[in-house]
Amino acid sequence: MTVARRSALKLANMRSFSAALSAILLVLNLSFIAAAKKNDGGNDPTLVWTRKNIDDALMHPRDQYMMEHHLLTPQNNGRSLRGAENDRDQALIREVEITDETDEINFVYNEDVVEDFVEERYDAEERHLKQRNKTKKKKKNNKNKRNKKNKRKKRNMDSSLLSITPEDGARTNRNTISFRLESQKSDIDSVHFTVVDPSGKTHVFAAIEQNKKFAVDLTGFQGAPGDWKYHYTIKEKNGNVETSQTMYFRVQTSSVGSTGAVYTGHGVGAGATGRIVFTLKINDEMRYFVCSGTVVKNGNRKERSIVVTAGHCLYDTATNQFATNAMFIPYQESSTAGGSNVVCYDDPMGCWYFDAAVVHSKYTESEFPKNHAWDYGFYIVSDDNSYSPGLQEAQSTKLDSVVEPLNISFQDITDDGDVITTFGHTLENDPDLTYCSETVDTISQTGHSSYFLPHCMMKGGASGGAWVHKMDISGEGAIVSVNSWGYPVEPGMAGPRFATSAQSKAECLYRRAQSLTLESKTVVETVVGKISDC
Repeated sequence: MTVARRSALKLANMRSFSAALSAILLVLNLSFIAAAKKNDGGNDPTLVWTRKNIDDALMHPRDQYMMEHHLLTPQNNGRSLRGAENDRDQALIREVEITDETDEINFVYNEDVVEDFVEERYDAEERHLKQRNKTKKKKKNNKNKRNKKNKRKKRNMDSSLLSITPEDGARTNRNTISFRLESQKSDIDSVHFTVVDPSGKTHVFAAIEQNKKFAVDLTGFQGAPGDWKYHYTIKEKNGNVETSQTMYFRVQTSSVGSTGAVYTGHGVGAGATGRIVFTLKINDEMRYFVCSGTVVKNGNRKERSIVVTAGHCLYDTATNQFATNAMFIPYQESSTAGGSNVVCYDDPMGCWYFDAAVVHSKYTESEFPKNHAWDYGFYIVSDDNSYSPGLQEAQSTKLDSVVEPLNISFQDITDDGDVITTFGHTLENDPDLTYCSETVDTISQTGHSSYFLPHCMMKGGASGGAWVHKMDISGEGAIVSVNSWGYPVEPGMAGPRFATSAQSKAECLYRRAQSLTLESKTVVETVVGKISDC
């Protein structure tokens, strides 16, 4: 076997250059001359190339290999060649013949050096490939070990899990979803649920423990139907933290949500809602009444907080009098009293006495049902001398610093599937907070259109509770109405429209509450009532 043939076999094993080049030349139909000649000295192979072949760097596999490894570099438009790093490599080229007439360049190789060179380079390539494969295998083994470790950790974590809701892959049309975890672990310090809505927004909620079960109820899912995902994180008392795999569930649209159930979730909407207690003089006797109200954003008026409620929760049209001794109790569901009263120290954050109240003249000039379209009003709480402490001292005497207020909107909404969530403290479930959540409708009474929730059934005490439009699972949304009236023994709750475009006076009344001058008072129970005809 000649040197040229042995070299060709070696190089064919290295990178299959011959086969690859043959395919290229076949496609391009290039014509190049590769003829083996015999020199005067014997068996040295001589390769004949045209300048175009050199310019295109399409050459014999051996030459291509040397060029790729920087052993040969064509220069000066292919009319000369530069050797590589050392004399031994330079010795590969014994002679370069350039024929101007035929535009051919002849490469004459030293056969003794070529065989040694090819074998050495091939062996080096083999060692490199073996080392690279060994490194790849090691990395793959390490990755497999990590995956097995993570799987074992996940199996150990899942093996302690007794139940989890919602289940992975679940479908629901509920507006409220209970996230619940029950585990065999006895050393759990806390559990958090991380929920991602269809838009990609992330919400994190701490679960409440009861009898080694961790749960949190979230409302507002009908406001964002689609694909949701979540995972839970368990923190143990020894500091270890474990995170579950990601689970998925789908929220489908529904016209009916909660119809007056006890609300056990968290969020801005629930936190901003509180109990209103007040007195009215009936037949020469002071009697106590209860309603609900919600702290709203006050437009950066720093000396006051504003609470929206129903008109009949601050003014009685039958006796033409404003409420007195009126107070606001946030977080009453956590009271130790077991029900509504006028004692502040058994409520978690205490209570705030109202300083003033505003209602519109269209409400005071007639009685229900003629005035239901204007059944709304605002209480104002001064930042000074209005707070009475509770079970724990509040961080501030300013109501809207202790309670995160909600936005209020005076834009109209449609009845084409928009979801409303309404809150209220009913006497039936006192002191718990109840709620309804469903798509909104409209109803007309005495020539005026009101919003209507046909399946909602909340009884006395819920009056004045906010209607939150498109509330998300963080409790954020905009107040567009309040609980006004409902049927005594069947479902249905109506609320006046705040929309200015619907001839509502809610916006101008809110501006009045913002600008009203608060009078100094010596008795905290006094409420200064104002009737506005804006």
